[in-house]
Amino acid sequence: MLLRTAMMPVIGSAVRRQMTTRWPEVIFRSALRTSAAPNPVPEYLAALPARYIVSSPTIETMAAELSAFNADMAAFGRLSSDLPMTVVFGDRDGVIDYRWHSAWIQRSHDQALFKTLRGVGHMPHHVRAEVCVELLEQLVDTVSIVESKRTLVA
Repeated sequence: MLLRTAMMPVIGSAVRRQMTTRWPEVIFRSALRTSAAPNPVPEYLAALPARYIVSSPTIETMAAELSAFNADMAAFGRLSSDLPMTVVFGDRDGVIDYRWHSAWIQRSHDQALFKTLRGVGHMPHHVRAEVCVELLEQLVDTVSIVESKRTLVA
């Protein structure tokens, strides 16, 4: 919500100025705690200097990424339903409702593999990196097998 407000016409620049000059530390630490909850913030993220993360160019970049993500999700249903896909959620995510997102993805991609990690919040790739790496390796293996079969058929 704050990110969207910071990018609004007319008031956005004033919001960004307040965010970056008055409250960068508070905003950054709060966002990290919210995203990581219920897990502790990983030390390497906690060590990041707030002034580099809560800066006008960074806020603009995050807003552009959010906009691009939303556009990608709008086109999601047009992806091939046989596209290998692995989706990782934390069951304690306070940022998104993983059940809603799982059902939404499942409607378009019934072959998708879903992994919900118990006791994990919005950042499973930071909190349970080893599980995410393992799932990514499995996905790469799956894609390699699919591509090999396509090459043999062609």
